[in-house]
Amino acid sequence: MSIKPSKTLVGAFVLGAVALFVVGIMTFSAGRYFSKQPTYVMYFDGTVKGLNSGAPVMFKGVKVGAVSDISLRYNPETKSVQIAVQAELDPHSITNSHGSLDTKAFMKALIRQGLKAQLQYQNLLTGQLVVALDFHPEKTARHIRMDAPYPEIPTIPSSIEEFTKTFP
Repeated sequence: MSIKPSKTLVGAFVLGAVALFVVGIMTFSAGRYFSKQPTYVMYFDGTVKGLNSGAPVMFKGVKVGAVSDISLRYNPETKSVQIAVQAELDPHSITNSHGSLDTKAFMKALIRQGLKAQLQYQNLLTGQLVVALDFHPEKTARHIRMDAPYPEIPTIPSSIEEFTKTFP
């Protein structure tokens, strides 16, 4: 005795599974796959040992994005190698009193006011780094302006780099 499966029930099962999959992606990604996240690049001179893709980008202690790529860039003008760190910022983490904000225009205004990126330890024990964004108008900004497809956030040396430079 053989049981013949119903084509209608199999089709309904497949459609239900696809619908659950789509709802799961939208729920767990909070729409990230369907929204464009602005990407920025930062150039660091010192070591980035301990910084990994996926590391948080923090602004005054609030996670506003994540590192998406780390690469080396050769600058033929200065004959030096820069470490390029690309980060995607979450536009939903930066809002104004009306609830929405043009992230690129907002970041441009913050950079004009002295916003800079700096590597800081997330965990001293493991040596993991984060990219910390904060205002440092008193410190000289380093703009590399290599031919990057993304806007640049200027950087400053980490606290440890500054400390080691004070000793000959």
